[in-house]
Amino acid sequence: MLGLPVETTPGRALQEELNRTNGHVVWLEAKVASLTEDDVIFGDLAATRTTRTGDSGRGVEEKTVRAAGVAVWVELLQRERRHLVEVARVMAAAGIASRYVSLAEEQGMQLKRVLDRVLERAELQPADRRRVITLLPGALREIAQEAADDR
Repeated sequence: MLGLPVETTPGRALQEELNRTNGHVVWLEAKVASLTEDDVIFGDLAATRTTRTGDSGRGVEEKTVRAAGVAVWVELLQRERRHLVEVARVMAAAGIASRYVSLAEEQGMQLKRVLDRVLERAELQPADRRRVITLLPGALREIAQEAADDR
């Protein structure tokens, strides 16, 4: 339903709007790319369809008015791109990206503490413990890449 309240935070709302708008831009870019050169600069302004009945018989008259002008798809793309830049600007001004970096750093430190405790409790030999530590960055990169691929 339209307008139902959904709990969020300012940062999350901005991030979601950035993602949503970026999706619109990508879709509109594909739509504009599919237009012919003529469609981009010359298009239909209005179309009418009239059904006639009466003495002259029954019939349908269609009339289309074409004129030079930027296609509505191009205008929508330009509008969405401006909105995308504005949302990104607001996020940058609010420091949201740097907050995400700080949060990721905090989570990394927590993960390190958890790993240290697990390795300590596993009673690994020092050489085995070093090996686990050297394998960790590669595993984290793999997981991050898999998450990015899933998006």
